[in-house]
Amino acid sequence: MYERPRRREATSLIMTVTTEISDVEPAAQNFALFSGGNDSVVSTHVAHEEHDIDYTVYLDTNSGLEENKEHVKDVCERFGWDLLIASSPVTLREFALGTDSREPLGFPSPSMHSWAYQYFKERQLSKLATQTDDKPRYFSGVRSHESSRRMQNVDGGWREADRWVWVSPIHDWRDSAVDQYREEHDLPTNPVAEKIGRSGDCFCGAFSNRTADLVELEAHYPGHADWLKSLEEDVQDELGTDEKYCYWGFGDMSDNELMSLMAENDDAQMHLCSSCDLPKSEGGW
Repeated sequence: MYERPRRREATSLIMTVTTEISDVEPAAQNFALFSGGNDSVVSTHVAHEEHDIDYTVYLDTNSGLEENKEHVKDVCERFGWDLLIASSPVTLREFALGTDSREPLGFPSPSMHSWAYQYFKERQLSKLATQTDDKPRYFSGVRSHESSRRMQNVDGGWREADRWVWVSPIHDWRDSAVDQYREEHDLPTNPVAEKIGRSGDCFCGAFSNRTADLVELEAHYPGHADWLKSLEEDVQDELGTDEKYCYWGFGDMSDNELMSLMAENDDAQMHLCSSCDLPKSEGGW
């Protein structure tokens, strides 16, 4: 059974950055997962205050915003947390378009999120578990009060999986408690979240609101929006425009909205179905 270690003693604020999991000390066991989000900075700080954390870990999905990664680095430097940037071995392009050894999957939807999670985050955790001598403990900022979807995945402060232990130090905290802790400890606010309401560590699109997310990206991070546009065009060139998985962020769209978007990419539909009751797409590219 998991037992809480003794509180970590203060150390000098010297940060190291590691980008190769193979360079992690095999004796390491406690890893604070820091996405850059405002909840995540609280859980990471609590983990460092109450446990002997070996590494703060940023799971680089290869689809997130660079400003978010830089924010993670800045926070770790400020507090002297040793940082491991663990990059996914698979890019969103490879996930959608496939590789020589794997079939194309298109863009993920909520029902495919488990696959996206495995490709973009879990593989790094698995490799880290292989690198360490003992079963690692992964400290995360998941909270039972965030959403009904997350509530289903939180049962107490810790949960033992096959190859590692999940520890949720703020699992039962309300928003007010998180905000109070951030204020009391002067924890920095994520500049990305101030602009788009999220940390921006992953844009696989599985849980994206296509219209809202694209508007926010085009307003604040046009380069990232252009990158997603280009990737979507490449996916449609390769896989066509008739399937929903050829559209980034399609999981949040209604059937009519998706049909409208497909029609915009099909000259025949636009000409032959112009009188059909298809809503005009909003926020499309």
